[in-house]
Amino acid sequence: MDAVAPGIVAPTVPATAPVATARWSALARAGILAAALAAAALFALSVPAAIAAGSAVCAASPCPPGALTPAEVAGLNGLGLTPVGYAVAGIVLLSLLVLTYLAVAVLLVRVAGPRPEALTAAAVLVGVGLVFPQTLPALAAASPGWTRVVAVVDAAVLVAFVAWLLTFPTGRFAPRWTALLIALVVLVELAGMVGAGLPGPVETAGTVALLGVVVLVVLSRYHRTDPAGRSQARWVAGAFTIAGTALLVATVAQQALGVGPGTVADLVVQAGIVLSFELVPLAVAAAVLRRGLWDATSAIARTATYALLGVGAVTVYLVVVAIAVTVALDPTGAAVVAAGAVAVAVHPAFLAVRAVVNRALYGTRDDPAVLLAALTTAPGTGHALETAVATLRRSLRLAAVEITLPGGEVVHAGTAPATAPRRAFGLVHAGTPVGELVLVGEPDRASRHALDPTLAHLGVLAHATTLDRRLAHSYRALVSAREEERRRIRNDLHDGLGPTLGAVRLSLAAAGNHLATDPARAAALLEDARRHVGGAVVEVRRLVYGLRPPALDELGLVGALTAFTRTASTMPVEVRADDAVRRAALPAAIEVAAYRIAVEAVANAWRHSSGTRCEVRVELQPGALRLTVRDDGSGGAPTAGPDADAPDGARLQGTPGVGTTSMLDRARELGGSVRIASDVHGTVVTASLPLPEPSDPRLPKPAGPRLPGPGLTKADL
Repeated sequence: MDAVAPGIVAPTVPATAPVATARWSALARAGILAAALAAAALFALSVPAAIAAGSAVCAASPCPPGALTPAEVAGLNGLGLTPVGYAVAGIVLLSLLVLTYLAVAVLLVRVAGPRPEALTAAAVLVGVGLVFPQTLPALAAASPGWTRVVAVVDAAVLVAFVAWLLTFPTGRFAPRWTALLIALVVLVELAGMVGAGLPGPVETAGTVALLGVVVLVVLSRYHRTDPAGRSQARWVAGAFTIAGTALLVATVAQQALGVGPGTVADLVVQAGIVLSFELVPLAVAAAVLRRGLWDATSAIARTATYALLGVGAVTVYLVVVAIAVTVALDPTGAAVVAAGAVAVAVHPAFLAVRAVVNRALYGTRDDPAVLLAALTTAPGTGHALETAVATLRRSLRLAAVEITLPGGEVVHAGTAPATAPRRAFGLVHAGTPVGELVLVGEPDRASRHALDPTLAHLGVLAHATTLDRRLAHSYRALVSAREEERRRIRNDLHDGLGPTLGAVRLSLAAAGNHLATDPARAAALLEDARRHVGGAVVEVRRLVYGLRPPALDELGLVGALTAFTRTASTMPVEVRADDAVRRAALPAAIEVAAYRIAVEAVANAWRHSSGTRCEVRVELQPGALRLTVRDDGSGGAPTAGPDADAPDGARLQGTPGVGTTSMLDRARELGGSVRIASDVHGTVVTASLPLPEPSDPRLPKPAGPRLPGPGLTKADL
């Protein structure tokens, strides 16, 4: 098995694409390579005839198509070009075009494997690269023996091109009836070759109708295909649009404006046509790459760079020669000046063309500063990480980008086949892993150079997003807890205090009815009402204690813990606290949480530990209140500890009870933590509750002393 670079998934065939057998695939690849060699040989064979036809000067009027008029020859001489030199210049441009088509086709064959859509695209590129330059008709005119061969080649290329349009990008006819169009085209071409072709108007109408059907089928497939297929279609449609526009502009310039041989404008028009059609094979290859041939992107980039640079160099040379001759330089001097201009400009032009091609294929991967600026200046939408992921995918021209957060949430942008290669990069903030960045569709050449300065920025965003998610989770938990508490109080008031007060009302009403007629009965009813009022007072105290233990206001945190352990504990409990804790004015929420956690931990100790003693220690630390409950029992309690991956910041081992979960929830609500360690020597519960900054006006005020006033005594009950 071939070695695969770490982090790269070897390209495989998607399940949706038909896979040819290895034998037929090998035969197809060999046939396409042979066709490419034959096309190159046939083009080379047609070059002399094309030069002869392109340099022919007609003496009679009207001139045949392609021949030069005496006026055009005079114009060429004025530019320092002979008819033969003009024809050779055109052939050089066309040769670069043919080489680009054939090179991209061979490249696709080499990397395609058994993929029929890539092999079909390669075959079409070979055919179009041979037929489009229109040198074969000159060969047939010069050597009639080639007439039949040229006709067969033209017909075969037309059939292959229509078939490719109808099957792009999946390699299948959909709907299936579109295969009948290929049969129709084959029949028409065969009829034309045997001399039974259709009349001119009928043939023209048929061609227009066929073109319309093909366009409708392509549009229908575009709307039905997946996002990757639509992306492919946009590449090809864009290239054909540019090429068609260039051809239309050239036709208008030649027919309406009279631009023809012998002018600098004609040289520019010819070069523009070649440059625009250079984009077609590159776009076709890029579209096929979107289906998983990721390892060919760098080769496509090099092919595009050198093809565009070659066409540009020839164009610059011809234009400089023409301009130099028009300013009274002799042809030799003009050639020297043009060669010097090309030599001086070739390296800067190479760098510029390479930068443009790389930007088109790779985005800003080669320019870290631009990439970082794009990430930091992306418009804020309230979802910073989502915006950054989309910006990164767009800037690096990737199929998809994913960031996995510690809680398992995935933030992604774009779609890609499952077979697309992936590269993973760890995201770190303050030395702590905060997520993982995955680039989908990344070529073999790593993007570490561009990503290094952005990983830190993405780490900050991932950390901030995680905190935001946890804050939202905590807020929802707090709102839920508040509503549950309100529901509990409502039920207690409705089911407990309400019936009690109703009974008091009835007793008082009955006592009033018997007060004059039966004083003894009235006194008994009043005593019954007094007992009900006493029960109501007990119920109110129970409700108040559920909201906040009164002992906290009367005795403070340490005093309340001491009072609880003296009256409620069945084992010796020692409460220790430093003077700072006794003097501190703690926030009410911190006091309640610490008290509830300590009470629950002590209760668990005397219920389950089988120990002989317990110790409660309360300490003030910088920015936090630390609470430790330790017993000398047999252990066995579920353990818990901080865990950044857990939504509530804690990791549980074992089966926690309601009390353990309650302790964790109370600490989490305040941004704190609870650690439970248990072994054969006992259990230690450690809680850390963060203390707010005194200057923060948003924080709850410390609990004040109990307000003086008449209280309820035992006699009041």
